[in-house]
Amino acid sequence: MFYFKKLIFYFFLFLYVSSAQSAEKIVYLDIDQVLNTTISGKKIIDNLENIRKENLKNIKNKQFALNTKKEKIEKQKNVLSEEEFKNQIILLENEIRGFNEYSKKISIEFDKKKQNELDEFMKFISPIIENYIREKSITIVLNKKNIFIASKEYDITSDIINIVDKNER
Repeated sequence: MFYFKKLIFYFFLFLYVSSAQSAEKIVYLDIDQVLNTTISGKKIIDNLENIRKENLKNIKNKQFALNTKKEKIEKQKNVLSEEEFKNQIILLENEIRGFNEYSKKISIEFDKKKQNELDEFMKFISPIIENYIREKSITIVLNKKNIFIASKEYDITSDIINIVDKNER
């Protein structure tokens, strides 16, 4: 009789465990699409693109001026004394080093600006996403980049885009 009760207990336990369904709701979100599609995301991207274009324009202008100066010095090679020519070359090399430092500095500043802007955007949308998660009883939100394949019904990107646009700064 003891074995029979034990057998029934394990049988029901097995049925209960195997029939339990996961109450976890897992969805995914395409952060890149949110950034590229929302009003505030587009403003950030446009601003960064304008800064990048302006920096590139300044660098090209300085580079053109240096190339012009180099050509001018090379043309004067036979006219200038050897010592004066060497001095001109040394000055040009110093300007080129300064230009390289300037280019590196501009690149670093742009990268910092870009990172700050993206961080601010994430700070702006994080509470919106958290509120959405609470309202819809979602357990986990994954980035679409990290998903191999999933059903479209688990994609919350369009919902988040609409909410972010409504809450646009």
